[in-house]
Parts: sequence; C-alpha cells; structure tokens
Amino acid sequence: MTSEREIELVFPVPPSGPRAALLRRLGVDRLWGRDPAGAWRLARVALIPVLARLAPHSAVYGVERIPREGGVLIAANHFTALDPVLVGLAAPRGMHFFAKGQLFQRSLLTEAVRWAGSIPVGFRADSRAALRHASALLGAGRVVGIFVEGARQRSDEPGEAMPGAALLALRAGVPIVPCGLDTFGWSKRRRRPCTVVFGKPLSLDMRPGREGIAEATGAIARAVESAWRSSVEAAEAGRRAALPDGTRRRGWRDTWVYALGHRART
Repeated sequence: MTSEREIELVFPVPPSGPRAALLRRLGVDRLWGRDPAGAWRLARVALIPVLARLAPHSAVYGVERIPREGGVLIAANHFTALDPVLVGLAAPRGMHFFAKGQLFQRSLLTEAVRWAGSIPVGFRADSRAALRHASALLGAGRVVGIFVEGARQRSDEPGEAMPGAALLALRAGVPIVPCGLDTFGWSKRRRRPCTVVFGKPLSLDMRPGREGIAEATGAIARAVESAWRSSVEAAEAGRRAALPDGTRRRGWRDTWVYALGHRART
C-alpha cells in the first residue's frame, strides 16, 4: 500500500483568480491539516443542518457497508448537483470525488472543491492525470467517489455506465460500494426528500483488458441500479426505519451527532 506521505491528498491545480490565490497564501486549509478527511468532518458539522432544510426528511441506508479502512471506490448514479454533497456528508469517511473540470475554473469555488479532495475530469482537465491521482489515493487507503454515468441524467432512471469506475477499480484492486440515489427532480425551488442507499461491497476479479473492463462495467452498473431501485422503493414506502433486508436508516440528525463525536476518518 502506498503511504499517504508519498502522495498529494489535494489535486494540484493553480489558483483560478486573485481571491483564490489569497486564500492559498493565507493557508486556510491548515485549519484541518490540509487533509480532505478533516475538511469533510467540518463540513458535516457545519452543513448537515443546512442540508436538512434543503432536503428535509431525507434518509440514508447502509453506511455501515462502507469499509472502515483501506481503499474503497464508491460508485453512484447521478441526477442533481446535490448528489456529491449527499453522499459525502452521509459517508463516515473522507471522500475524494471526481468533479467536472468547470468547477476548477471558478475562483473561490475551486478552493472549496480542492479542500474536499475533488479530482477534475473533462473540460480542460487531464483525465489520465485524474486516474493516476485517484489510483494513488486508493492505493493509500483512501475513499474515492465516482458517478458511473459521467454526467447528470435528465430522465428519472440511471443512464448507461461509463468504463471509468471499472478501469479504476481493476487497476487499484479495491472493493466497490454501489450507491443508489433517489434525487431526481430535486432543486432549490423543489426541496424534496432524498434517499441514499449504500449497497454491499463488490469485489471484481476480471483482468483489466477490454473484455474484463466491459464485464466489470456491467457488474458495477447492475449493482448501482439495484441500490438505486432500493432507494426508490424506500422512498415510496415512506423511508421507514429499515429496508426489507434489515438495513437500518440514518437521518441527518444521526449523521450530525456522529460527526460531532468522531474524529475525521480517512
């Protein structure tokens, strides 16, 4: 396993404006040790009360399925801009999300997504460098999050899975936790409850060739779709205390209390 001291925990991008450059000179990120895990813990404490208003009565199931240590790839479907916040705040560990390159061109927003450990892809971003960085993070025992479709979906069902998640998981040799998000139709004006379901970890043993990647992509797509269907069914059933298989619910209050009482986990 790669030591964390041997990698950069924050993706190296230049500041996108004078305000961003000023923040870097001030070293604001020293408050959490320049470690995204610490930034996520502070975000949980500060933002969960806000999220409880933006997505009231939401529910999260299966957080205990995320391994407490070692490299993990969380693969989720994607409907809204709220999705990475939902997953990141719900998970008990710090997370490095793949994020669209446009977010790294917007001054202060660039600094915020960097602090959270985000990895730029698309729009002037070096995709190969992003994959290398994510592989190094996974090798160092970190959690990386990826939206399998590569973009938000306009329909109310998950779209076709891209091979990025499979390529990364096979290259790093880490388990995948599928994540289903029932967030379609949410917006700032339509603050509907959302549901997040983490599925059982999936291990892949295919060879990282063309056929292996295609097979792994299909396996990941099926696992994510299953988790998504569970999230929709849980929403339709009124977000009860447990799923039919016994997986317990955690609300925003539970997640906030957990964040207050536990140190940041990588």
